[in-house]
Amino acid sequence: MRKYSNLRDNQLSSLQAGLFDGLNALQYLYLNGNQLASLPAEIFDGLGALRSLLLDDNELASLPVGIFGGLDALIFLSLYENQLVSLPAGIFDGLGALQYLYLYSNELASLPAGLFDGNDGLRNIYLNGNQLDSLPVELLDGLGSLRNLYLHGNQLASLPAGLLDGLDALQLLSPLLTDDSLFLPDGFEDGGICSCPEEDGACESDESCAPGTDGYTCSTDGGGDDELSAAVVAEADEEADTQEGNVAAGTGAFFRSGGLFAAAATAVAAASFATQLLAGQ
Repeated sequence: MRKYSNLRDNQLSSLQAGLFDGLNALQYLYLNGNQLASLPAEIFDGLGALRSLLLDDNELASLPVGIFGGLDALIFLSLYENQLVSLPAGIFDGLGALQYLYLYSNELASLPAGLFDGNDGLRNIYLNGNQLDSLPVELLDGLGSLRNLYLHGNQLASLPAGLLDGLDALQLLSPLLTDDSLFLPDGFEDGGICSCPEEDGACESDESCAPGTDGYTCSTDGGGDDELSAAVVAEADEEADTQEGNVAAGTGAFFRSGGLFAAAATAVAAASFATQLLAGQ
């Protein structure tokens, strides 16, 4: 039974509804690097086993409501480097297994308040390189597993107080300052990487530090990531290289705007995906 379909780096400008009918065991679908400007709403119907879906580097300006419905096993969704100007409310409904979401380098100017409702397993969200000038305070509600949040390269002058409430696992925050008054939550004032103050003592070797509601806390990673194939690990490595290049290109702006984190920090964070997958194999 077919588990892998690679249609990347072609010149596809459209896909016919029903193209993937009968591929119920498909786990990895790569459609990136084409010229897709739109997708049929039912194009992914029946792909309930799908775990990795790459749609980056196309020309998508919008997504039909319900296009990801039924993708209960999806872990990795890549939509970066398209032309998305908005996302419909509920577009990610039902993606309870989703952990890695790439939306950077689009043209998003705003986000629905409940965009991530039900996506409790999200660990990495890339929203950098858009046109966001504000965020709904409830945008991240319920995302207790979120570790890395990328917001740099937008037009944000502040983050709403309360935006990060309950995000006890958050370790890396990367807003790019548009002025020196950008609000940053406790623990992130000196950069995007949270680390325990020395007076609190070091965490154990299998623990990491995160800002909790009562200060810094040490916690274990939790592990348990499902085993993913070498194909997805390769995609994670490629994504890490892309992120490193993106940040390196903007390093001057990072330091001029308040010295958030160096390019290496973002590369490490993105590469951690590959490390986690390998550890589970």
